[in-house]
Amino acid sequence: MSDVNWYCVLNGKQAGPFGPKTLASMIRAGQVKAQDYVCREGMQQWQPAVSVEELRTLFSVAPIPGATVPPIQYYGQQPHQVTYAGFWLRFVAVIIDRMIVEAGSCFIAVCIGSVLGARGGMRIGPSGTWSNIAVDVLFHFVRTIVGWLYYALMESGPWQATLGKKARGLMVTDLQGNRITFGRATGRHFAKIISGIILLIGYMMAGWTEKKQALHDKIAGTLVVKRQA
Repeated sequence: MSDVNWYCVLNGKQAGPFGPKTLASMIRAGQVKAQDYVCREGMQQWQPAVSVEELRTLFSVAPIPGATVPPIQYYGQQPHQVTYAGFWLRFVAVIIDRMIVEAGSCFIAVCIGSVLGARGGMRIGPSGTWSNIAVDVLFHFVRTIVGWLYYALMESGPWQATLGKKARGLMVTDLQGNRITFGRATGRHFAKIISGIILLIGYMMAGWTEKKQALHDKIAGTLVVKRQA
């Protein structure tokens, strides 16, 4: 089966999208029957599942000769085409997210520093104040934690997007268009280190790869796509 999203008509309503593995499991479980209509991205009309060459081997019955196929509009809207987010859309989202992470990290670091300073802890400088090194260490530690949780929680959450991506109408999915897990979002976030240390070429790959994937997307098996209305 091709690596695209599939849609089904179940109980008179359009359902999906489903990845190819999910659809195969549904067929084997009897949730999608031989004569249920299906359509995938690239098809121009709905067809009985058993009539689709890619699905035929999953059924134990043959297609009905001369079966008529209604136009896709018969069941409502055509399955949407995935639109991958290019470099510049993502660049603007990155700027927005970076500002949010920096502001949040500064606020949290100042709060922690004030609490520790009030309790007399971690006073390293000769005058009993924080040294520049201590301030830098605290800020970078806080920024690492805040950035990780911000990206991983939001991209694996219901929005599937950070505030910057949501503002630009983008979302993060796996290769089948499904919501990613917290673990995969974490891997994607820290894979950005690799994208950055090679002169930012890993980020720029989103401008020329087939599915507009940056290097960290390829490592984590993710896509950044435009959110459908």
